[in-house]
Amino acid sequence: IQGRFSGLVARLVDYAAGPGGLASRARDLLMRPDIESQLLRPAKRYVHLARIRVLHAEFHPWKPLPQESLRIEDHSLCEAYIPNLRAAFDPHAVGNVFDESGAALVDEEGHGPGDP
Repeated sequence: IQGRFSGLVARLVDYAAGPGGLASRARDLLMRPDIESQLLRPAKRYVHLARIRVLHAEFHPWKPLPQESLRIEDHSLCEAYIPNLRAAFDPHAVGNVFDESGAALVDEEGHGPGDP
């Protein structure tokens, strides 16, 4: 988090966060018993239930996820998810839905698994 701020802004954020700065506050937050019991411990149960789908013109492996590939714009409904989902099912557009291994889940005619 701190690496994303310029020198002056980082000092202001650390001052506003109080003793130990922002990093210390983040560590303290993660160590709280309620965060452990309500967020961290239950999250471990869902690891194997989650499935990652990639909406894009071509498959890009997401593991390991390099820092430079993290873009908040990729998570915009209007600018990313909806247009890419439409493209995946439009036979005349470039795009698809891929599973974690890179297999395309929509065929060239825009049909998903189990479609007639």
